Amino acid sequence: NFESVNEATTSLLEAEERDILASPFIGRIKQEYKEAVDRHFRTAISGTTSRFECDISSFRSRDSIVLVTFIPIIARTEVIGIHGMAKDITARKRDEDTLRIFRRSVEATPNSVVIVDARAKDQPIVHANPAFYINPAIK
Repeated sequence: NFESVNEATTSLLEAEERDILASPFIGRIKQEYKEAVDRHFRTAISGTTSRFECDISSFRSRDSIVLVTFIPIIARTEVIGIHGMAKDITARKRDEDTLRIFRRSVEATPNSVVIVDARAKDQPIVHANPAFYINPAIK
């Protein structure tokens, strides 16, 4: 169970502190990640920090992707607790997916695509897709 939470946690989980504290953290984890989260938790219990990504659901059923870090709390060589931190990376992951789709589209098109750095004074070419190099009009 959660023992304490901060304002970022209440915002991420869309719940009051008392509701979060009364619930097990594993209950917020999407089913397909629970086994891996348990494995990472056991790693932290053994004394090693663990970091991973997983999907969670807020108390209002909003899905998020979080980067979780479990840090063992050690006193006199004994693990007495786990400090867990979660950072919402949903927007970053969505941007990465959009960029991946864009890159695939640029690479797959039969049309020549050249991308230049318009911020640089000489506007160097930073990318050209395969079609650019096989286009007879370019040679």
